[in-house]
Amino acid sequence: MSVVIETMNVLNTYYDFNIDYNDILIGLEDVYIEGRMQVINKCPIMIVDGAHNPDGIKRLTENMQILKGKKKLVTIVAISKNKDKEQMLKDIIKVSDEIFISEYNYKRSTSIDELESIAKNINKLGKVNIKHIDNIEDVYNELDSEKIYLFCGSLYFAG
Repeated sequence: MSVVIETMNVLNTYYDFNIDYNDILIGLEDVYIEGRMQVINKCPIMIVDGAHNPDGIKRLTENMQILKGKKKLVTIVAISKNKDKEQMLKDIIKVSDEIFISEYNYKRSTSIDELESIAKNINKLGKVNIKHIDNIEDVYNELDSEKIYLFCGSLYFAG
């Protein structure tokens, strides 16, 4: 998916194509790669992406910046202990309007408290509303059709 979006961006920027990003979204509706920019709900839009390292998160957040348009992006994130959590959270914070810090039920998951501490340290100016959630179902209590919800940070979490 990222390759498609980046290709369209290059064509528009450097080759005078005029491809509308909404057309990309419509075209991507029929593309299905489980756990990669996978739309799991359409209203509100909910996307799952298994991006689990700094490069994957960087590409994901670059694409989400384009795709979200004027909608607010709510990112639900859990990250494995052995990953570069600080860099990943920096990129997530750049594109998100709200972040829910979570964890998954496996020994490699970074604790909610550790991730929340790192995120709040990066977000010192308070640009992004950061909350932790103990139960993923808590997100469903706050759903808003005007927002896009992105679940990312680990293949374990995406699964």
